[in-house]
Amino acid sequence: MGTTTMRINLRWQKDQTPVQVVANPRAAKDGFTNCSLGNGQTFELNWRDSLKPDGSLSQCPACHCRELFSRRDFPQRTGLAIVAIGAIAAMVLWSLGQVIWGFAALGAVTLIDALIVPFVGRCLVCYRCRSEFRDLPIPRSHPGWDLATGEKYR
Repeated sequence: MGTTTMRINLRWQKDQTPVQVVANPRAAKDGFTNCSLGNGQTFELNWRDSLKPDGSLSQCPACHCRELFSRRDFPQRTGLAIVAIGAIAAMVLWSLGQVIWGFAALGAVTLIDALIVPFVGRCLVCYRCRSEFRDLPIPRSHPGWDLATGEKYR
């Protein structure tokens, strides 16, 4: 049946700073939820046309785009920082003649990634408005990022 509440990083305009919203699509009056944008404005999410019976999304309730992709819900900057630290450590160790320890540093980064993956959830992202939807059922078969589709909405 799906979860009762969904966490959303809502982008109501392109290149806009996202607003964090918690919504309960099942309790939405007439299939719509009004969200406060924090500046006195409100924005309406259309759940009537967006929510499947199992609680997953068929389209973005903010911009009505039917193309969504799933991704790991892990901060990209944190992942990049882990890889950069591992690469820098490996290069420093290699420059000091510690080749085996340099490869061990890269192996440690790989091990950290492998240990994190099972605990990181997934989220859906709209190609058009880049709104992110969390705490909802996402079918395993849901496609990830596609370059051609991403270029279409760039």
